[in-house]
Amino acid sequence: MVSMTKPDRNPDDARMSLGDHLDELRRRIIYMLVGLAVTTAACLVFAPELIAFLKRPYADVMLQLGLEPNLAVLDVSAGLTNYLKVSFYAGIVLAAPWLFYQLWAFISAGLYEREKRYVRLAAPLCAGLFVTGAMFFVLLVARQVLFYLLSLSRWLGMVPVITFENHINFMTRMMLVFGLAFQTPVLILGLATTGLLTLKMLHHYRKHVVVVILVLAAVLTPPDPFSQIALAIPMWLLYEFGVGLSYLLVFRRRNRSRAESESRI
Repeated sequence: MVSMTKPDRNPDDARMSLGDHLDELRRRIIYMLVGLAVTTAACLVFAPELIAFLKRPYADVMLQLGLEPNLAVLDVSAGLTNYLKVSFYAGIVLAAPWLFYQLWAFISAGLYEREKRYVRLAAPLCAGLFVTGAMFFVLLVARQVLFYLLSLSRWLGMVPVITFENHINFMTRMMLVFGLAFQTPVLILGLATTGLLTLKMLHHYRKHVVVVILVLAAVLTPPDPFSQIALAIPMWLLYEFGVGLSYLLVFRRRNRSRAESESRI
């Protein structure tokens, strides 16, 4: 008698329905919002220290130029508004590992089991690169950019009167730009994993990539050469790192699998 029992499904072939995807998306968004709320609440306690940390590059440059390091406010509620804003932005940076984990966990839910190993690498890599990029700007780039821009204003006979909100917006915007730009290796690895990029293409279009990086750096940063170079050089190095990572994790394995398949024929 022929057994009517259905064969066991291979877990590697399991796929989620559209409804399952929507439920998973809703669940991950809730987790992200809860995590962000927790880190923002924690940052509210340390907001004065965080504000002092973000003000330090500006204060150092103003003192170097012989000017008072004051940041003006134009509204009676500006103190509270910026206190909450700084706490929220700091909460995003602090929650970055959790946020990226939830994002990649949602993506991995629709992947085969053999593809999830790349997600397990991408989540911590994204978080680490984002935080590194943001801190790279604050600690190494911000002072030089502010010195150039404020020195130019002084050379033109202008007295800088910078508002606290303007400075915070500038700092957080550039931290976001550098944090996202530092995701270049993950982008390269993702495109290589999906087969949209080959090792030959990465080498062939290297010069084109350098031009694109220079254009992006010019668009995303203030119109000063230092910040553009400070963003372009790390992006280029991270591109090369992404190429090397893709070779080790994707292309070399594919070549090895192809060679084993050919040897069996």
